[in-house]
This record gives sequence, C-alpha cells and structure tokens, in this order.
Amino acid sequence: NSGQRSTVRVPEGGEYRVVLSDGTKVWINSGSELTFPMNFEKGERVVELKGEAYFDVTKSKEWPFIVRTCRSSVKVLGTSFNVCSYEEDSLEQVTLEQGGVEVKHHDETYLLHPGEQFELDTTNEEIEVKPVNVKLYTSWIDGMFRFHNMPLDLLTVKLERWYDVEIFYQNPELKQKRFFGIMKRQTRLQEVLDVIAKAGDVHFDVNGRVVLVRD
Repeated sequence: NSGQRSTVRVPEGGEYRVVLSDGTKVWINSGSELTFPMNFEKGERVVELKGEAYFDVTKSKEWPFIVRTCRSSVKVLGTSFNVCSYEEDSLEQVTLEQGGVEVKHHDETYLLHPGEQFELDTTNEEIEVKPVNVKLYTSWIDGMFRFHNMPLDLLTVKLERWYDVEIFYQNPELKQKRFFGIMKRQTRLQEVLDVIAKAGDVHFDVNGRVVLVRD
C-alpha cells in the first residue's frame, strides 16, 4: 500500500539520516519528527516536519517536493535547504543552500534564492527574507555548532536539545548576551559551557540534568 506513512522521531541528543523513496536525503536533528509516505505517488511529494531537518531533494520538475511545518509549507523542485521549526520556539527559519524554494505562510508566498533565509517571528508574525551565512544554519549536519552573534537564550535552547538538559537563568538579562564560536557537537557539555563562560563572562552551575546560568 503506497498510502502508508511512516514517522521518524529523533530523541533529544540524537540525529538521524533517512533516504526517501525518491532518493531525497534528509538529516533530522535532535528533538524532531518527520512524517513521510513509504512511496511517493505521482504528483506532489509531501512530508511533515516538527523540529529541524536538512533536505537534499532529488530534482523533479513534475513532482514538487513540499515540507509542511506547523506554520508554513516549503515547496521545491530540487534543491538543498534547512528548515528549523520547533513548535516551542518563537522563530521559524528556512535557509536555502542551493536551488530555489517557495515558502507559503497563510496566503503569502516568499521566493528564496541561494544564500537567503526566510525568518518568521511568531511573537509578532513579522517575516523577513534576508541574506545569511548558510553554513551557520546547516553545519549541524557536519557535526558542528556554529554561532555568529547568537543570543545566549537561542544558543542554550540548542544545547538543551542536543545534550538533553534543562537550562534556567538566574537573571533574564543574561539571555541577550551574544556569542561567536565554532565547536564540535561531540564535545562534552561541560567543555562547551566552559568555552561559553570564558567568552561571555557568565557562569554555569551544573547539577545532573539541570544547568543554572548566573552572573
């Protein structure tokens, strides 16, 4: 039965690669879920994503490939791009490496060119399409964390998913401190926290799976 759909759930701290029936390769990040048909019928190739994944889509002019998130749908013919749309995050980002994609949100459609990112801020429904350094958003598939002027609260959310910990702030103002850096994802959590602490003049108290950020 070609109508069967399969769901891959990737736990916190994991990542997983899957090849779909059309040859499209998908890297699924930690704390994410991808639902896809076992076999694509003629017509559209539709998958559903909760969380983050990088897609290397097999080209087909006749069969558009569509990624549905809880907020938008991303339509492509053949391309490589990253979608980050965790339901608990206030930002959704679609970052295009090569090819072309259309992002549809409500009734508006946004066309992306290589090196551009669609960013939706769900707190105010503001949308921006802007040029970015794509590697900052795709390096996780090569086992790297890359941060470029990233606020600490966005950074700690990524660490929570990857290391399966909970991070709390003693002082909310610390969330706005910004970071630059490159680290291997296989680095131990304590080493990552040490690097951030040195760079940003903050301290981390680790107690099991709970981390407190303080001045």
